[in-house]
Amino acid sequence: MLRIDHARSHWVQGWATSRAHHVTAQVDSQIQAKQKQWLDRLAIDPARFAEVEQEIHDTFGKLADHTVAAILAEASQRPEMQTHKN
Repeated sequence: MLRIDHARSHWVQGWATSRAHHVTAQVDSQIQAKQKQWLDRLAIDPARFAEVEQEIHDTFGKLADHTVAAILAEASQRPEMQTHKN
């Protein structure tokens, strides 16, 4: 049983770590893509600044939520966190 738990723990820890790294890369990619869209929209119609500004705030809020979830998942798998469980 201990061997199964140990293997599961390593799998979960690996998933959480890769998830955090994946989310970071995904956030960077999405920001770059959105930034070009925002610049293009403002260049075409500067009067849409307020709309673009709100979209920027919304986008970063969503990306922050994904990052927080990934960091929490990764942190929950660290040995130091075992003292906080139960």
